[in-house]
Amino acid sequence: MIKKIFAVLIIVVASLNVNGQSVFEKGNIGVNAGIGLGWGYGGGYTGINTLAPIPSFNASVEVGIIDIPNVGVVSVGGFGSFRTTWDRGTNVIYGYSYDYDYSYRNAIVAARGVFHFGFFDTGGFDLYAGVHTGIRFSSYSYLVDYGGVIPSETIT
Repeated sequence: MIKKIFAVLIIVVASLNVNGQSVFEKGNIGVNAGIGLGWGYGGGYTGINTLAPIPSFNASVEVGIIDIPNVGVVSVGGFGSFRTTWDRGTNVIYGYSYDYDYSYRNAIVAARGVFHFGFFDTGGFDLYAGVHTGIRFSSYSYLVDYGGVIPSETIT
């Protein structure tokens, strides 16, 4: 059931992006929200590459500030995103079994600069290229229970 809801959500978001785009001009304000697909960051201490498949969320806003006649528009704004994932289970190495529980959180806050191309006909679509620079906040926690063989530890 969740897979069906997720598939419908993807189709709705994709159709909004396609139908909602227009040529960008000075003074325009662009707002974007997105959902990133994909699985976890993998690896870690367990060697498993299938963490909880929770999507990332991101948003950006920009305003057109410089109009370069017959060339395009420069805009500036901000970008932010958030991602979390985790994995829990039991591993067996060299005949010893242990339980693990780890999580990873990642957030980005950045300034964004974009150039919207206007020197050729794009058929009503907003063709642009951009960069952003900012700071990434991330944290990782890992809990292992070796069942009394080795004491539990937490790494943060």
